[in-house]
Amino acid sequence: LFSLLPQLSTRTRRSLQALLAAVFAYNVYLERAGRQHMNWATCSFHAVVFLVRKAVRLIILRLIAIESDHPYWNGLEELIIGTIGFFARLSNVDGVRRIVTPIAKLMRIVHHTAGHLTMTQMDLGLGKNENDAVWMTLKKGEMPTDENMSVILYFHGGGYCFGTADMYAGAHTQLLTLMRDQGVKVGILSIEYPLAPEAKFPEPLEWAIRAYDVVVTKMNICPSRIIIGGDSAGGGLACRSALHAHELSSVRKPMRRLAGLVLISPWVNHSCDSESHKENSHVDYLSGCSQSHDVSKEVMKSFTEAYCEDVHEALTDPHVSLLHMPSLVGLPPIMVTVGKKEVFRDDILLFCEKAMNDKVPVKTHVGESMPHIYHLLWPLFKIESDAALQQVADFCVQRLTA
Repeated sequence: LFSLLPQLSTRTRRSLQALLAAVFAYNVYLERAGRQHMNWATCSFHAVVFLVRKAVRLIILRLIAIESDHPYWNGLEELIIGTIGFFARLSNVDGVRRIVTPIAKLMRIVHHTAGHLTMTQMDLGLGKNENDAVWMTLKKGEMPTDENMSVILYFHGGGYCFGTADMYAGAHTQLLTLMRDQGVKVGILSIEYPLAPEAKFPEPLEWAIRAYDVVVTKMNICPSRIIIGGDSAGGGLACRSALHAHELSSVRKPMRRLAGLVLISPWVNHSCDSESHKENSHVDYLSGCSQSHDVSKEVMKSFTEAYCEDVHEALTDPHVSLLHMPSLVGLPPIMVTVGKKEVFRDDILLFCEKAMNDKVPVKTHVGESMPHIYHLLWPLFKIESDAALQQVADFCVQRLTA
């Protein structure tokens, strides 16, 4: 790299080489140390170190060697995904929250200022007052109870430990726009459920079920106008809420079925033994982008431990690992999106197969060479994200107008 910069003096070149050597050495130490619990300042410093190393590696591989670890991504996507994975590998829950929350607030400000999305804090009587949920729509003044308004009841992901109801403002804006273009009046009611480790299982699940009950019984919204959706950990909450919706509708007259269920890279199995966990751990940021499957399992296990008092319970309880549900009969038609390069891939496809065996209609979209919840990272992976969001929008429109 430095041979391409002849304008640098020998002394400057040697100083930069020494600095980069120190950065590389420190990064090797971090890699060997594995996941650690650190304060925010330390995590930030580690991220800077990683960014420098990753940026230099990208320059060398892409510009000089004309190759890449991930040739199907552009350089910015590779840098961002690698950095997220690095934080997942080294940070604790508090550190991840400190990253995600400001980004979510920034996205909210950007889309609100641009006039793309109207967000309203809502009190559903769940316990957080006006912070129970965020109502998102493209037109100011619209509410879930408006005539002919359809509702996507959404549960965000984040390993049950972090995340906010408005963290996907960009992707949600795109989804609502695609549905509005097809003539459907719709908004997203995203629930701000309590997070682990402060709230252990089953509290977040009970919160999700109560949210659905409020929407149907107190807001008097017909289930046929509701689609339940969720990503990652929120996908698990969404699926269990949909099963509850079936149980509730079967005892109410007249019987009204839920319109549909959208699962985006759902976390349906808390074990990390599938082939895709081993195959994709070095690519998917969810498991820390680690070359070691053991490190990947450690990252995932830390979130499971935060959510459940008993890790063994998480591996066997069907309310946590939905793959172990004895029956999925009663679920509405499902739209499932999954990245081909994510660690959850095999578990998700097995869940889809189980649902179809129980006579549940399932539509699956697999993002070629894509990581976990890739289209919610919009505008990253824009071509693939747009295609996946279009599939989700088409499914929702079809179900709400059936």
